[in-house]
Formats: sequence, C-alpha cells, structure tokens
Amino acid sequence: MANAREVALKVLYAAHKEGAYINIELNKKISESKLSGADKRLVTEICHGVLKYKITLDYIIRKNSSLRLNKIASYVLNVLRMGIYQIKFMDKIPDSAAVNESVFLARKYGGGKSAGFVNAVLRAVIKNEIEYPKNEIEFLSVKYSYPVWLCERFIDTYGFEFSKAFMEKSIERPRLSIRVNTLKISVDDFIEKAESLGVICKKSKHCNVGLYVSELGTLLESDLFKDGFFYVQDIASMLVCDILNPKEGDTVIDVCAAPGGKTTYIAEKMKNRGKVFAFDIYEHKIKLIEDNAKRLGIDIIYPMVSDASKENVLFLDAFDAVLVDAPCSGLGIVGKKPDIKYNITEEGIKNLADISFDILNKSAKYVKKGGYLVFSLCTITKEESVNNVMKFLNENKNFRLERIDFADIENEGYITLYPNVHNTDGFFAAKFVRID
Repeated sequence: MANAREVALKVLYAAHKEGAYINIELNKKISESKLSGADKRLVTEICHGVLKYKITLDYIIRKNSSLRLNKIASYVLNVLRMGIYQIKFMDKIPDSAAVNESVFLARKYGGGKSAGFVNAVLRAVIKNEIEYPKNEIEFLSVKYSYPVWLCERFIDTYGFEFSKAFMEKSIERPRLSIRVNTLKISVDDFIEKAESLGVICKKSKHCNVGLYVSELGTLLESDLFKDGFFYVQDIASMLVCDILNPKEGDTVIDVCAAPGGKTTYIAEKMKNRGKVFAFDIYEHKIKLIEDNAKRLGIDIIYPMVSDASKENVLFLDAFDAVLVDAPCSGLGIVGKKPDIKYNITEEGIKNLADISFDILNKSAKYVKKGGYLVFSLCTITKEESVNNVMKFLNENKNFRLERIDFADIENEGYITLYPNVHNTDGFFAAKFVRID
C-alpha cells in the first residue's frame, strides 16, 4: 500500500507530466488510497505546498544540484520538490525524515543513482540557507513563486512594497469563511451550535452573515451542513451580493451563476420571495446550483442552461437587478488556486477582458429602467476591471455609476478589494443604475 508521500508524488507527477488539475487529481488519488485522516492532510499539504512554491523550489534545486532542471526525470524532480518543501516550509517534519522518505521514493521510481542524487541535493539544501536575488523583480519571483513577467506587471501597477505584501499574503494559509443561511438560523444561534462542536467563529466586519471559522472539516461533516445552515464562501463573494442589494419580491438574474454561491445568497437576501434566474453554460453545473438551493431550502431560483455571451431576447428590460460575475484571470484568488499564476498569460488577460466586456454589454440589456447592474471579478487587473467599466459607460449612456456603500472605502461606483488590505479574496465590483 502506498504511503502518504507516495500518493503526493503520484498527484504531482500527473499534474507536472500529464497536465492534470491538481485538486481533481488529489481528490481522486486520496479516495483510491486507504490513508488515515492525518496522512490525507499530509498529502494535501505537500501537494498544495509544492504547487504554491514551485518556482522557489526549482530555484533551490538549481542552486544545489549538479544537474540542470530539464535533465532531471519528472518523478525525481518532484521527489526533490517534495523533500525541499518539507525541509524549508514544514516545521513539524524532521529533516532526517524528509530526506529518508525522499531517498526511498527516488530509489523506487528512479533507481539507485537517483536515490544517491536526491540524498546529495537534500543534504546540501539542509546545509545551505536560501540566498534570494537582490534584484526586486527576481526577488519577488523567487521568494513568492510568481513568474517574472507577472512580478514586473505588479511592480509597474502597484510598486514594490504593495506587490510584496500582496504576494506574501497569497502564500499564507487562506482564512476559512462561511455564510450563515439566515432563512434557517440566526448568526448568533449558528455560532453557538458551531462552537459546541469545537469550531471557533469570528464575525466578519464587512458582511453581517459572514463568519471566519477555525476549521471547516468538522462543520462539513455535521448536521449544520446537511441541514443547510451555512454555505462555504469567501467574504468578498458575499459582498458582491450586498452591493447588488436585491429586495424582497425582485426579479433578479445571475448570468454566470455556477456553482450558486452568489445566486443562493441573493435569494436569501430576498427572504426567498421573488424570482432569481441563474445561467450557466454547462448542464452539470446547473445541477450544482439546484443541489445547493435544495440543501439551503430555497425555492425561488430558476437555473437554466444559457450562454451569457449570447443575448436572450426574452429577458430584455425585464430585471430589477442583474449580476455579471464574469470570467476573468482569477489573480485575486491565487492564494486558494496557486496554479493560476503559472497558467495565465498577458494574451490571456486581454482575451478575458474582451470576453467579460462582451458579457457585461449584453447583460445590461436585461436591466429595466431604474434597475441595477453589478459587474464583479475575482481579479485585480485594470484591463479586466476599471478599463472595462470606463469603456462600458462610454458606450452605454443610459447607465451611470452608483456609489457603493461599503465600510470605509471611498468610491464613485467601483471598488477593488486586496487580500493584504481587506483580508478577503482579491475582488473587483462596479455598480451601475439604468437611468432612462
């Protein structure tokens, strides 16, 4: 039977060599294994850690290896990454254990020479401190594992110190947050029930139904989840719905809805009275919306397979409120999905900006006079956010920006949230009102 580190190695090999999505592969390999709870957590920690620090780990390998990276077999390379991650970033694992387990895996998957090579590199890593580059761009790239071009872009936009703070936050363990379903339980009663299970809850200062929780597993296995008393969601995602601020009895549409986090919160804010239409392009994602609505006890949501980039003439001028949570680069959620920073490109950002603008333009036609349109993105690039807002206003004179009432952030209709400033995902939101 494979041990925890061997399972982690197989996951990382599939991601590196076969292009597998790490979370999907991780869930698959863990479900196939017969690991204990502690070992499952170790597999998850190693896989996520290696992905999060991939550029850093490869830099350390280059500094301590006699072989070039592209000359190291994929299994052996990932054994090295795993070993270095445990040595440099996992305080509770003794260096000797990290080395011994890595040498065992190297021998099993690469033979005797590979085992000797891995042993030599890891011994050198233990001996040598990491010497980060002096150049600001290279420092950010190596320290926080961001591609060089992305570091250049961040510094050009935000300066070195802000970029450093943002990237530093993105490698911290994300805070876990949930939304209390007030259709079924009050926030205070939920906290009492959760804390009786040993889960510490802290109220969000930005969203009155949002809670930070000390640990999620216990809640997900409890009746509180089965009975639909909460939904796992980032505070920033909740705030988008607060900004939309739908009223009881409204007719609302969420044009990019799956898996239904914002859709269901919209319905909760409407006290389950009115109508909420929910679009997604995939049938299986529509099923996710339906399942979430059922668990939460919501029956005013009407999910339908529909492409948000195509205009639906049946819905023109028909809605009190429209939410466009558009496709984007996702750079605001790198802390939760670190593979984003390795896969996004300059061209990709431009293409996504064009796609989201097209969806925004078409969705605006669904708003009735006096109705509201909210445009949101889990990213912080100006091409996808502010630039598209200005372009939209220039081409749609029947809309104006509406000031967002949000804490102490001064705005004229749009805000950007940053993990290092607001303790949320990186998020952008703009609110428009139709004036003709």
